[in-house]
Amino acid sequence: MSCLSGDYDLSRLPSTGETQASFDETFGLLQLIMEICKTSSAARSFFYDELAVLCESVSLHPSIIEWVSKQTIEFESLFLLDLEAGNVPTELKSSESLEGDAWMNLDGEVSPILLNIQNLLMSDGTSSAQALIFLPSSFRLLAAVERATNHGSLGNIDALLGCPLYLPSHQLFIGDEWHGLSEQIKESLCLSIYYGINWIRELINAYSTQVHCSNESLTQASREEISTKLLKRMRNLILLEILLGECIKTVPSLSLPVLHSEADRQDRRNHISNSKKEPVSKLQKKRKAANLEEFNASTSQLEKNDTQVSNGRQKQKKIQDCFSQKSKDSPTQQQVTGVTQASGHLKHERASQLEEQRWKFRPLCVDSLSILSIPQYKPSLDCCLDPCAELPIHLYLLRDLLHKLESLEIQTRRVTLGVSSSHSTKLPSGLGPMNAAHLFKRLKPVFPSLRTHLDTAARILCAGSGFKLSDSCKEHWNTEALSAGNPDFNFPVESQCATAGSILAVTIRCLSKVFTSSELVCESSVPTITGILLAFDTVNSQNKFIHDLLPPPSPGSLEYAFCIAYSYLDELFEAAATISFSVATDLVMAQKSLVSCAEGLMEACKEAIQRSGSFRSTSFLSYLKNRLSVSAGRVLQHQWKYDGQGKCWSKGDLVQPLLKMFLEYNDAPLELLEELACNIMPQVPVQKTGTKDVIQGYPTLCPGNLLVWYRVQLEEHLKIFTKMIKDALSMQKSKTAKEDSIDFTLVRARQCATILVSLVNLSKIHPDKVALHSVAVKFGGKFIDCFLKGIDFWQAQYVARKDAINAVVKELQKATRTIQTLCSEAKGSKKMPVTSKVPAVKRSLERYVFCIKALLHSTSQGNSFWMGNLKHKNLQGDEVGSQLPVSDEERDEVASVGDDDDEAEQAELGGSGDEIGASGEDES
Repeated sequence: MSCLSGDYDLSRLPSTGETQASFDETFGLLQLIMEICKTSSAARSFFYDELAVLCESVSLHPSIIEWVSKQTIEFESLFLLDLEAGNVPTELKSSESLEGDAWMNLDGEVSPILLNIQNLLMSDGTSSAQALIFLPSSFRLLAAVERATNHGSLGNIDALLGCPLYLPSHQLFIGDEWHGLSEQIKESLCLSIYYGINWIRELINAYSTQVHCSNESLTQASREEISTKLLKRMRNLILLEILLGECIKTVPSLSLPVLHSEADRQDRRNHISNSKKEPVSKLQKKRKAANLEEFNASTSQLEKNDTQVSNGRQKQKKIQDCFSQKSKDSPTQQQVTGVTQASGHLKHERASQLEEQRWKFRPLCVDSLSILSIPQYKPSLDCCLDPCAELPIHLYLLRDLLHKLESLEIQTRRVTLGVSSSHSTKLPSGLGPMNAAHLFKRLKPVFPSLRTHLDTAARILCAGSGFKLSDSCKEHWNTEALSAGNPDFNFPVESQCATAGSILAVTIRCLSKVFTSSELVCESSVPTITGILLAFDTVNSQNKFIHDLLPPPSPGSLEYAFCIAYSYLDELFEAAATISFSVATDLVMAQKSLVSCAEGLMEACKEAIQRSGSFRSTSFLSYLKNRLSVSAGRVLQHQWKYDGQGKCWSKGDLVQPLLKMFLEYNDAPLELLEELACNIMPQVPVQKTGTKDVIQGYPTLCPGNLLVWYRVQLEEHLKIFTKMIKDALSMQKSKTAKEDSIDFTLVRARQCATILVSLVNLSKIHPDKVALHSVAVKFGGKFIDCFLKGIDFWQAQYVARKDAINAVVKELQKATRTIQTLCSEAKGSKKMPVTSKVPAVKRSLERYVFCIKALLHSTSQGNSFWMGNLKHKNLQGDEVGSQLPVSDEERDEVASVGDDDDEAEQAELGGSGDEIGASGEDES
């Protein structure tokens, strides 16, 4: 809450040099706001959050810090109780209406205090229960003041990190005990867990700042103790969220209170900014509407891409799912909240009630991600790759990181397009005003740990689906959870392979979001991006690139950093392939983002890079693009397992970008296109057979995505031919072209014509695919137009290279005849997707015929060319009567005309009998 009524901005609080009058005015204002906010728990919570933000980001005068500190004095008396030798006081238990327990005590008997959630929630006074709404923000303010007055240390309040939570007895949440409770009591129990979750979230936010704190008074032993407790609090948080998710299903009417102010702040700032805007013109309104439409479309596309990816991969498990699989050898397990597990998995609704209300939770701040970099303290006996069961903790934090990056991406698009902030994600990110550049600087120390977690996940996945854990390994999570003070609910544990797969998938998507950030493509970001990329350096990186890339990149240079990061991602393919096609696709898209980042950085900082020498060589970029083609091809050519749930690549949404990269960045794209068009594409069956038979060499090609493969090949083929024609015309104008270059161009032109013929002839194999016919007609016409743009080149070279050019034209005529047939059939059968393109294509074919005729006449070869009408045939080559239905009386007349057309003149060259001319208008 940056201001109470829009008139006062707390960010204008005076700093050290202000006058006493300003102080008096400030104190009066603060006290007034404080008194007003005491009438509303939500307003008080928001006000505490704003004060905490100021203490964290602004250097305030000591007297103001002192005033803020006084507002935190009531925290102890309101929320904390004293323990007796680590136990709950007897008088407290005897006075309560519902049995309670001290949950999650990390300090044991030495813990002096207890967080009193249950008694406040169950008390008769409404004000006591409402106080829990500002509990997290009150603690945040307390921690902010403590750091501001103690050089960043929280040593004076370290007892809060390990203190237990007084919550309803965990026995009330199990089986018959839960079912016997009234609706009102169930709601109260859910609220108690909810407040416990948000308390732990704020504990993590506050004490994660101590992991890398520079305060000299914080000893290494203290850091290690805090780190250990933070990991335990993460286990507490995971358990409580799972428990709340299951409990809230039985109380669908429960609406959780909002405990953060991010959405309120955004809405208010948007309202204030809109109220201060001057009237805009109609043109400005139109531009704003266009920007809004573009932003909504791009955001929808982001969500669509994420949905496509999540639908394609083995369903990404949320953190609850990591503990939802029932152990087959535990048929007598206790039923938590009475949930039936007969299917082997807890049933999760499409959008669970907890997920629908997750936006009300307190967000985790950026500092909480430092938990990812806490060293793993492994036991002496390494029985498996995750002996401390830390993978679920890492997964939880990585999902939060992904959400933060997605929020930044939407925010960047909003700023770029000038769209109102009201179109932001509902779920709070915890970033505040932080931009991408600042976030990446803060995250720079975390990336080496991301690589470590990726290595662990990859090793687990590469061990294969047959990777078996011993009985003791399966108990790692339960053992660690009990040491963290978690009640024993006997939640079944998901396998390490499943959790490792989710970690790999989420981390890959995080890296892709980082590499696509526009704020990395600038001169000031070079140190940041270099540090991020060098985090993926490995021992064998330098030796590998010495052999693969010449000249080899210098260690420490920016091109070296890009190369080793790409190489590291490339090595993850085997692990990604064990999960699903979609995760492997995500991996290649992350590599594509990395290459695009390098290309954009070189373009945006060209002069600065030349001055500083950041890029000592530019050859690495073409090398990475070639490697990108190899990576994309590897996914397309991999033999993916068919799990019976459908093939995620069958619709082509994920195949299209892979195929584009495979063709575009290949070192021999025309040869690859020829192989695909002539040998691979004809193997696709006409109909879906329902069998598991795959296309040899390309298992991801199937009838379901044939059109995608077809369109992409024609697009890339047209690009190559267009560039070839431009180069040919440039050679023609330069008058210094080498003979070998011209001969090579003609060979390539013949190759392009052969590819077009093969692709167009696929319409004969698939006569019922109207969409494929439409694409063939469209790109066939564009190819003819492109061919005619080079008519000057063909004419200039015809005398010297007559046979080569004749071969190109003869080959091309095979395609033009099929295109003509497609146009005729479309008119007769009223295939609208094709008929809409017929007029333009017909004009192109006519121009082609007359241009070829003019070419031959201009080179004294006019006798070699003559033009006649073609017979009207269908795609199978059978003669048909006409394009339009005719009456029985007219059939004889039409037949006689057809007989005349049988003897129609054909375009021939040199009397050899080989046909060369293009098809004209069909008049049969």
